[in-house]
Amino acid sequence: MSQAKQRSSEPLRHYRVLVADDDERSLDCMVALLARDGFAIESFLGGRDALVRLGLPGSVAFGRGPSTAIPETPLAPPAPAVRRPAIPADLPPAAPEIDFLVLDYNMPDLTGIEVLERLRIGFGAPPPPAILVSGESSRELERSWLAVGGFALLPKPVMPDEFRREVRRLIRRYFGTRPSRG
Repeated sequence: MSQAKQRSSEPLRHYRVLVADDDERSLDCMVALLARDGFAIESFLGGRDALVRLGLPGSVAFGRGPSTAIPETPLAPPAPAVRRPAIPADLPPAAPEIDFLVLDYNMPDLTGIEVLERLRIGFGAPPPPAILVSGESSRELERSWLAVGGFALLPKPVMPDEFRREVRRLIRRYFGTRPSRG
């Protein structure tokens, strides 16, 4: 059997993918598309849970969720600033065991951009490659996504062929292999 033929028939390693989206239907669609191609998937209905899974449990204090700050009044002092927990120098966080991410932009707790930025800051290294999906589209959003190290920005609702094409492109670029087509 030729080497080229053998390569195409042997299974690729299972890439580990984390998908976060607050819309269950959209999340289910992306998970189904990735599962069809044999990816190992972890899915979350928000950015905070995704960050906790990736090893940044202190991240729950940094969301856009409901504020618990005490309003400033003459009788109440200003609320203390929320600070990121210090990471001991001798115990850096472990790098995430995820090969790439698929993040929704507009989640109620954190945006996809905030998730990727917190990963970069939390680990002091580039985050795993990531695709952002969004119902919004603008040059500013695209610039912001690329500035935090994002790979691609796709419109919602996700078009299956376009989504799978971008996933394959990400894998070729970052891992040098071509995923099998399902």
